[in-house]
Amino acid sequence: MAFTNKFELTLNKTAIVNGKNKYVEVGKASIPFPVLADFGITAEQEKDDKGQLVVIEGIPQYSDPKMDFLMGAVVSAVAAKARNRYKDGVLKPGLTIAEDFEALLADSVRTGDALALRREARVDFENYLRSLSKKDTVVAALGDLFWNSSKVIPVLQPDSQHLKAIKLYVTRWVDQLDEARATRFAPKLVEISESIDSVGKEEDLLGEDAEAAA
Repeated sequence: MAFTNKFELTLNKTAIVNGKNKYVEVGKASIPFPVLADFGITAEQEKDDKGQLVVIEGIPQYSDPKMDFLMGAVVSAVAAKARNRYKDGVLKPGLTIAEDFEALLADSVRTGDALALRREARVDFENYLRSLSKKDTVVAALGDLFWNSSKVIPVLQPDSQHLKAIKLYVTRWVDQLDEARATRFAPKLVEISESIDSVGKEEDLLGEDAEAAA
């Protein structure tokens, strides 16, 4: 059975702006996804003051925080899988977006090759940190944040020294990437950028406080 709920996914691509690699939005895609009821999970949806079910950006909100967290995890997984099927805002040749469980659970581009590419991006990032003569402990800590960005960064506090450091050094690392590597690492760069943005606080990426963090 096809999923009836959809959320909007922002599509980006890397572009050189003023001599630096930046991410620019190139469009949006409507992505089908399963809600908890589709998994056979019974959970009460949150209601507003008028008794209407609360839905934010197409995603139902649940009264139980644990159920709400689970729904967020499902959406994040579906978004990651869908994003890997796009390149510069266009579906890659021969690929489609899953509309039911059969397609969603089928083998996709998130295979061993994709995992190997994530490892390659981490190694590149850590080598950049070493080129700055950062201590091994700093390299390891920032490397772990980089690798687990979608899970760890969103739960950091806005004034966290770790958040300030990862924002600073990822930004500087991206700025020195050549176009080929920036394109190759694009899925991971989008993931970490969205993770940082989700914390919900805008800061100067090159501020003195961030530089002092590491």
